[in-house]
Amino acid sequence: MMEPGKILLVDDNPQNLGVLTGILKAEKHTILVATDGKRAIEVANKAQPDMILLDIMMPGMDGIEVCNKIKEFPKLRDVPIIFITALSDSDNISTAFASGGVDYIVKPIRAEEVIARVRAHMQLYKMRRNLELQVEVKSQEIMDTKTIALKAVANLAETRDPETGAHLQRVQLYIRQLARELQNSGFYGNQITENYIQDLYDSSPLHDIGKVGIPDKILLKPARLTEKEFEIMKTHSQIGYYSLRRAKIPGRDNSFLDVGADIAHAHHEKWNGTGYPKGLKGEEIPLAGRLMAFVDVYDALTSQRVYKKAYTHERSRDIMFDSMDGSFDPQIIKTFLNIEDWFKDISEKYRDDEDWELSSLI
Repeated sequence: MMEPGKILLVDDNPQNLGVLTGILKAEKHTILVATDGKRAIEVANKAQPDMILLDIMMPGMDGIEVCNKIKEFPKLRDVPIIFITALSDSDNISTAFASGGVDYIVKPIRAEEVIARVRAHMQLYKMRRNLELQVEVKSQEIMDTKTIALKAVANLAETRDPETGAHLQRVQLYIRQLARELQNSGFYGNQITENYIQDLYDSSPLHDIGKVGIPDKILLKPARLTEKEFEIMKTHSQIGYYSLRRAKIPGRDNSFLDVGADIAHAHHEKWNGTGYPKGLKGEEIPLAGRLMAFVDVYDALTSQRVYKKAYTHERSRDIMFDSMDGSFDPQIIKTFLNIEDWFKDISEKYRDDEDWELSSLI
């Protein structure tokens, strides 16, 4: 015998409700009842039943209208609805199916028919739910694997630059919050979706992945780089870009790699066109690169390095807006000022020399 479920019965006739309740309780189902459409919608939304048996002909709000309204709720969209109809209601059956019904039972009610139809659709519904849960678990496992792989690769690059500490985790938080605030403010609204924000968060640790291609004698040089050495150092943005582009799998969703490639390539570009590697200007620079450019500089200024102490939030802000005037997207600057206290809190609370868990940031 299949596992019982929670069934909502909707009928304005108490006698019909009594008959159906008796039949289905014998099958060990949990029964909920409603005698009108409005109450049915309230109960369904609150209790989230596994199935609904719904009379088509009811005073006020009929079964078709109730079905349409129930299907408007995302969490109830897949719940099977079986209509109860009289022979004279046969003209409404096609409309019932169109509204989202999966089956119908004709009055007078016969126990064998009710049991057979309920069992069949309950089994299908539960099988579908179980499959969806399995897919969800597998999808999460894939996401976890992707996250672990991304962090491993990013950390590999960062081990060659030992001054960075918790830099990767902070820039993830900064870029996600900045993008969300831009989204809420209406700036670049057509570009910034929830998926885009997640891709920014996932791929931002790869911004300096190209450093794996820079010789140690340059990357780890304690003194100022020569002009020739700096030209070599600048190639890390292109190395990272092409590495991530080559990692794409044809025919798959590679959005986080696309965003990551934009970040790696463009996070040293400047709004006024004086950055590298291409000297892009304004909105020629991908949005992901403009966001990363801002949070990367902010984190570098507020973090300790072998050649400097960590600047305060206020000092870092002044340097970025005065000495580096024209480097950043004006809309990003405006948005940052709306949430600068949040940035300050993260920069002070999660320093490189502090003992903290990443889980406390997420």
